Amino acid sequence: MRIVRILACALASLGVAAGAGAQLVRIPGTLVALVPPQGFKVAQTFRGFENVRAGSSITIEELPANMYPELNAAFSSPKSVSTKFADQGVRITRIEPLALDGGQVPLAIGGQAFNGREFTKYIALMGGPRAGTSTVLISFNLAGATPLSRDEVEAVLRSVTIGRLLTLDEKLSQVPFTFSAVAPFRVVDAMPGTAAILSTAEVVDPAGRKPMVVIGKVGTGASPAEVGQTNERELRSVPGFKDAPIAEQKTVQFAGGQGHFISAEADGKTVLQFLRVLPGGSEVRLLATGESAAIEDARAAITEIARSVELRD
Repeated sequence: MRIVRILACALASLGVAAGAGAQLVRIPGTLVALVPPQGFKVAQTFRGFENVRAGSSITIEELPANMYPELNAAFSSPKSVSTKFADQGVRITRIEPLALDGGQVPLAIGGQAFNGREFTKYIALMGGPRAGTSTVLISFNLAGATPLSRDEVEAVLRSVTIGRLLTLDEKLSQVPFTFSAVAPFRVVDAMPGTAAILSTAEVVDPAGRKPMVVIGKVGTGASPAEVGQTNERELRSVPGFKDAPIAEQKTVQFAGGQGHFISAEADGKTVLQFLRVLPGGSEVRLLATGESAAIEDARAAITEIARSVELRD
């Protein structure tokens, strides 16, 4: 679910890093690393690698661990995989087990029609709860000009490493601030280095009705003197609140310094937002959103959470 810019930044917070092997390359924005084939470089417009000259690519799709059973069932036959990816023009003719150090993974083999061109297609399903990692789909999209053999595809897949999923406590230890969760809110997730998410439900409500709090620290071009304008601009980035009338705004203490509070209501939902712009180009933001009546009931708890936010040294 698209929430606000701080989550978008969180998803992009992982960068390229060399792995244990000299050629092992981590794919930006994922916990996946592999040794790319000769001629393939990290792609700039998608997660994976590309051979621009040949028009071929290797795409990496990292999904929640709990999606593995559904995808594994789809990999039970060539027909079911073809159906799963039919909207992408994929035609799978066979599925073969590939033996890796961590056990066998299914490798779907076939072709794909895309933009009037034909590609040889390999899709491997990896990771998942059994491995203690996210679910990962690795797709090879090979144009005729790419001399990549089946053995070379398998060698790439054998080089794959998927980072262990962090526990919630480990994620929280890596956010750049501390805070206290106040009932009825509980911490449901965190993005290391960027954001923490609290909800009154066990998981975030996709409909956005149940109260949710997101606390994040991201870069900004604003100065501390522009905190009020910045807070309103950030409010306008929340889906459905671009033109919502402002209900309240004032100067408050937040995150260890002078901040700003703003609120608005639109389509039966309310946003409460605290913001502090820090010297040096960053901002700390607490966004609370949900059904208006529920937010009003939880307003005291939200205010207490906001008062507890402190930057780490």
